[in-house]
Amino acid sequence: MADYVTVKDVLEAPEFSDARLLGGKKGVTNEVRSVAVAEIPDIAMWLSGYELVHTTGRYFANDHGGVDEELFYSWVYGIIQAKSACLAVKTHRFIGEIPESIIKLGDEYDFPIIEFGESTTQALVSDVVYRLLTEHKIAGIEERQQILASFIHEMAEAHSRHFGVNRISEYLNTAVMLFDENYNLIEASRAVREKEFRMLDIPRRVRTLGEMATIPTDIAVDPNVCRKMQPLYAESSPDSAGRLLMRPIASSERILGYCVIHERKSLSAEKVHLFVTLADVLVADLTDRNRARMAETIARRELFAAILAENPDAKTIAHRATLTGLRLSQDMRMILLSINGVSQDDPHAGIGENVGLATLQAMREIYGSDRSYLVSTWEQGVAILLFGDHPVAEVKRVMQRLVTTLEERNSVKVVCGIGTQAHGISEVIESAQKSNETLTIVKGFNIGPVDAYETLGHYLMFASFVENPNKAQDYVNYVLGPLIDKEETYPGLIESLEAFLNQCGSYTAAARELHMHVNTMRYRVDRIDELLPVDISTLDGRGAAWLALRVYQYFQN
Repeated sequence: MADYVTVKDVLEAPEFSDARLLGGKKGVTNEVRSVAVAEIPDIAMWLSGYELVHTTGRYFANDHGGVDEELFYSWVYGIIQAKSACLAVKTHRFIGEIPESIIKLGDEYDFPIIEFGESTTQALVSDVVYRLLTEHKIAGIEERQQILASFIHEMAEAHSRHFGVNRISEYLNTAVMLFDENYNLIEASRAVREKEFRMLDIPRRVRTLGEMATIPTDIAVDPNVCRKMQPLYAESSPDSAGRLLMRPIASSERILGYCVIHERKSLSAEKVHLFVTLADVLVADLTDRNRARMAETIARRELFAAILAENPDAKTIAHRATLTGLRLSQDMRMILLSINGVSQDDPHAGIGENVGLATLQAMREIYGSDRSYLVSTWEQGVAILLFGDHPVAEVKRVMQRLVTTLEERNSVKVVCGIGTQAHGISEVIESAQKSNETLTIVKGFNIGPVDAYETLGHYLMFASFVENPNKAQDYVNYVLGPLIDKEETYPGLIESLEAFLNQCGSYTAAARELHMHVNTMRYRVDRIDELLPVDISTLDGRGAAWLALRVYQYFQN
């Protein structure tokens, strides 16, 4: 069934068998919504669009049986600008024929110019057009009811949002998307291309639509139909590729989700009505699915809590992994993100309790389907369990993009530690411990914001110190104790030692770093060498001093 009644449908009515299409033949697909009988000069200002304008030409006929062609031309141009569907002129009553200039004007604007015979009355034209509109309306209702019944039956059989979204897309011939109550995409039709989805910035546009206080007044459908379909949100400023229409679905005044279509060209009122009807069916089962999702979220949090516990138990972890649907033999890697974060402008702003959702949304955009990872919150931020055996360099690139995205969008500071590869759930405890160690080192020694345990290099030697503060303090006291004791009396000795070590034992370079004379640096280094129990003129001595200095700075921070 066509979306609407067209000029062609009117011309094919048997009552108009003697009608002639003289100009604007390419416009026969124009939509017809009503009839306007036009015998007045300012008819254009009374039109609302999509009318079949019918006239006898009395207004522009002259006293000699001819036509005031200039007046006729400007009159027709006005109804074209008013977005009428076509012009039907009854000839041989007041005018003999339609001027060639009017026919050419119709061709120029693809605006049909129709000649009706003398026997065609204005009453007949109105009767035929409104009969066609009524028949189309009835047929549309019957078709929508059939589609709805079929859709409900198919959804009951398939019980699949993915199936439903694709079926709606087929009915409407447009992209269809399903979002949860927090505007996270949970399903999309095959018509939605990932590249286009990102390029058109659809997630941001959907969120903007959902947060609107009022419904735009320029929805490109019949306003009377639209009122019956509230709430229905439409973009007031669509892009060149089309606009978004969104149907929010609520149960007991609580929003469950949103069904969204990307309307590449204006849909008819019937198609929009069909969209609303099917969207209500599709998302009606979100109540049950929300309960299931909540249960999944709880199971996921309990799994992460078990893995990250102070004394993790392998049996408990395996049990909770089973509850989340994980295969115990899966390859996986634990990743921890520390999110310290408030806006510099507003100390009360920041990512807050939405940290998990913000991370999940960013991961979906960067990494794709959430079937390849799990995301949950933990005491310092977010934990991610990444499935599969991926090269550590690839994981670091993905995490770097994630950290950058979170920081830019949420005005937060993010640091990331990537654990070792775990071959099965039995090794995930070690992966989590290594992830935590990496995160601690990255934060403590400012080598981030992203690093992996396998690529820490010489920083790995700090891991044992970080885990055992007393052992670390003993080492620092042994190597740097005499220097630390003299710092108050002779400030600058620790700073000079650090510069000397950073510059590989070069007096000149160290002096340049601290903007002092080289002889002053020599004096200070000699003084330091006398105080320390290690010989910093040797490679071993400098290495011991460097390690002690780094550990000292870590605990100072």
